Amino acid sequence: MIGRFTLVVALALMPACSRAAPDQRTSIKVNANANVAVRTGNVESEPPELLCSRLTEIKAVTFRGERGVDKTFDAFLDAGDAVVPCLIERVMDSSKIKKPIQTPGYAGIEFRTGDLAFFVLLFMKQVTADQFLPDGPKRDYETEGSYTYYKFVQTRAGRKKVHDNLLSWYERTRTK
Repeated sequence: MIGRFTLVVALALMPACSRAAPDQRTSIKVNANANVAVRTGNVESEPPELLCSRLTEIKAVTFRGERGVDKTFDAFLDAGDAVVPCLIERVMDSSKIKKPIQTPGYAGIEFRTGDLAFFVLLFMKQVTADQFLPDGPKRDYETEGSYTYYKFVQTRAGRKKVHDNLLSWYERTRTK
């Protein structure tokens, strides 16, 4: 029964995949243990540097960072660890951009490219912002949430501290 289901899913997907433009085709992997077809993203993945240069093309990210809302955001999730170093570097980018994350804004706080890089990284690695803040702001995070992060990175020194903490975390946790 499960084998027939997998075949039906594969046959149903074939016409859609073959009609898609080359850069929109998806690869389907069948998980032998669960007998479930899994979408694995673009057949041809972009080099990390090219994908990172497209960071500001992200136009919509849900509050929880779910897939299926923005193709560029999904490409970052698909790229995984390969784009982490360039996202960490982009945290230092203080260029103002329209906020694509669907959360409330804060008076006097303008969203930056570095903020987008930071939150994409958080969604990708399923970590929270407070672990990259120094002790004082980390305590404030419990009551003020992400506003603490935004206040802290308003200065170049604050943004640099978050960058350096991300870099240290990456060096400690990356797979070698």
